[in-house]
Amino acid sequence: MIMNLLKRIFSTRKEETVHYRIPEVENTDSNEESQRKAGVRGYIWRTVGDERVCDRCRSLEGKKIQWNKRPNGGHPGECLTCNDGKCRCYAEPDWSTSPFDID
Repeated sequence: MIMNLLKRIFSTRKEETVHYRIPEVENTDSNEESQRKAGVRGYIWRTVGDERVCDRCRSLEGKKIQWNKRPNGGHPGECLTCNDGKCRCYAEPDWSTSPFDID
């Protein structure tokens, strides 16, 4: 059972890789929901900063984006142009969009 799970997780077959993107996209949705509940209306696009970051994500690094203005290709974690089809970017909360005085 464990070996089958490991084979599925580390498979290089595209159809299985797409299956494992579902939790990543769900994580992005959960992150958005959590930030919105905290009063954060936007985020700062962050990459992991290595050579595997795709050109699209690299161009968005550090940009402030509103949650309600989905960029072409999606929010962090949703980009399909990333190497291996797995976006490793994340949405850093932009506290300046929050009604709270947080630095």
